[in-house]
Amino acid sequence: MKKLLVIALCFLITSCGKYVGDNALQRFVKSSLKDKKQGTLKLSAYNEVQWDKVYILGPYTNKKNLDADLKAYYTDIIESEVESDDQVCFVMLYKGKELVGKATFNRRYYDLEALTKFTTNAKIAPYSKEDANFPFADVKNIYIIRQR
Repeated sequence: MKKLLVIALCFLITSCGKYVGDNALQRFVKSSLKDKKQGTLKLSAYNEVQWDKVYILGPYTNKKNLDADLKAYYTDIIESEVESDDQVCFVMLYKGKELVGKATFNRRYYDLEALTKFTTNAKIAPYSKEDANFPFADVKNIYIIRQR
């Protein structure tokens, strides 16, 4: 019985942490915004990996909105739950066509939804590294990050 309880507790802890799991990209964004009421998130300054473009997927991103680069990593997109959860934004860094970094952000703390950019045929478009600088404001303890 104790083993079953320990296993259940471990499973619960792991599943609860899916949005707060930390990685280098999440840490970079958090430290860039910490204790600031407004300013510019300079994602272009992120240099833990070599990257040249970034896709930002907002809640309920649909498979029909994905271009070929995104479709190649559809499993990662599914695992982020961005297709089915209105509280999730998913950031994907690419070097050419290769995914080199990714992070899931909970919109209750970091709202990047307005950064999802579409082409004329309703496909999600990337930002170049040079263009990956976005104004933000802290609104009631939620960092709202927008396009320029």
